[in-house]
Amino acid sequence: MTIQRQYSLPNCKLVLEGWGDESESSATGFAETRPAMTILANAECHFSGQNQAISGDRAFLESLVTNTSQYAQQVLSGVPHAERRGQSASQVQLQQVSPYVHRLIVRSPDSESAQSHAKPEGEAVSSESPPDSTVQLDLSTVQLFDLVEAIDQMVADAQTLPDIAVQLTPVPKRKATSQEPVAERVIPAVIGISSLAAAAIALFFVPPPEFRPTEQEPTANEQVLDEEETDEALDETEPLPVTESDETEAAASEDEEANNTDTDAVTSPDSDADADSSSGSIASVDSDNSSASQAVSPENLPSEEEIEELFTQASPLNDRDLIQDITQDLRDRLDEEWDNEPTFDEPLEYRVGVLESGDIVGFSYPGDNRDMAIEFLDELPLLDLLTIPEDPDTLRDQTIAQVRVVFQPSGVIEVSPWYLIEE
Repeated sequence: MTIQRQYSLPNCKLVLEGWGDESESSATGFAETRPAMTILANAECHFSGQNQAISGDRAFLESLVTNTSQYAQQVLSGVPHAERRGQSASQVQLQQVSPYVHRLIVRSPDSESAQSHAKPEGEAVSSESPPDSTVQLDLSTVQLFDLVEAIDQMVADAQTLPDIAVQLTPVPKRKATSQEPVAERVIPAVIGISSLAAAAIALFFVPPPEFRPTEQEPTANEQVLDEEETDEALDETEPLPVTESDETEAAASEDEEANNTDTDAVTSPDSDADADSSSGSIASVDSDNSSASQAVSPENLPSEEEIEELFTQASPLNDRDLIQDITQDLRDRLDEEWDNEPTFDEPLEYRVGVLESGDIVGFSYPGDNRDMAIEFLDELPLLDLLTIPEDPDTLRDQTIAQVRVVFQPSGVIEVSPWYLIEE
């Protein structure tokens, strides 16, 4: 029974005719729905826009498969395929006429010996008409790759000539010629050498650094010896003779010193009083500053009853956008201030009151682990950002946003509004 296989693409159609191996079908005991073609009788290839088709036997098909695959690999990579050199006498050949035109040449088996002296690939394709036994078709790039796709479908079909396969091998890198011009490859090396020479010339005119030894400080023994030598030199010097003018000047200087002493004695009580008053004012200012800048600790925090009363009596903040900004700002400030590793192993929850300016005015411990929230308060940045006004009653007239802050043992800080605002 004759078997026909057809592989159709928009610009190419490959048709195979042959027979199957009946011995294998009889051995299985039943006929396959799609029998395998193992013997090829004829192979035809049709191209759209071409009036003439190419056909041949198994040798023609094998040559078409091998040469088409190798030529397509060469077109895609741009590197000449080494196995295609010296195959000018093959039954099927492909030559590149232009970047978009590919010439397909099919010779009959009788003319292969006569064409063994054909020109190698790379030389200009002759415009003379080929012999009568040779078929020559000019294919576009689309037709060429439709032919490649048809061949791939045939080779992938396990029920059609399973012994035919495409042997594709990568082209060695050493055989790939560089497409970059020689001038472009030489320019970086020339620039590098010239830059190195210019740097060497510039460094030639730079004077070498001067070597200055470090001066060591004299030891204690050396300092004692130097002082003794200085005292001996002063003792050995002779005193200068004293003249009458020098004695007169000395006496005048003594009188001036006595007058100054009397004046200081008269004005000393007032000056002492001024000094005492000035020192007292400075001390009071320092005491005020020390009390104002006193660090906030858990001992001087407001009680939870006072905080709850403040949250109850203060005006709540109802601006959704402003609450969102306050929450994000508080999250960033807490994350920036918290720079130590947490030692607690459970989340610590706090109810925090924040003014519109972003200052924290108080917080409470609403969570289940209230004792842990109080115990590990020193590790958290809430105390650093807490602001306690001198008169707590002033907070009752301000708008306060209430925020839930949760410190996770992993170091993550969760900040969210304490209550949701209905639109």
